[in-house]
Amino acid sequence: MSLSKRFYESDASSEKVKYAHKFELGQRFIINDHDTKATNGHWEVTSESNLEGNYYCNRVLKNGNLSMSATRSNFRVFTANEIHKALEYIR
Repeated sequence: MSLSKRFYESDASSEKVKYAHKFELGQRFIINDHDTKATNGHWEVTSESNLEGNYYCNRVLKNGNLSMSATRSNFRVFTANEIHKALEYIR
């Protein structure tokens, strides 16, 4: 049996990547330095995605309420690393 077959049959290939950053629902953050202008602004974590490390986020409007629109400019999926970077940028 080849080495690659042994690797995939072993437990080494089934290890999951663990994300160090966890965020609570309702966590707000600001993105100012994104390449896409539509992504910049105030966001709030609304739910956790099925994919580990991803969060569904809605834009926070100027009056402090969440945008309930499902358009691309008001609803995004951010990774935990993007949210963590945005929170570190504020500090």
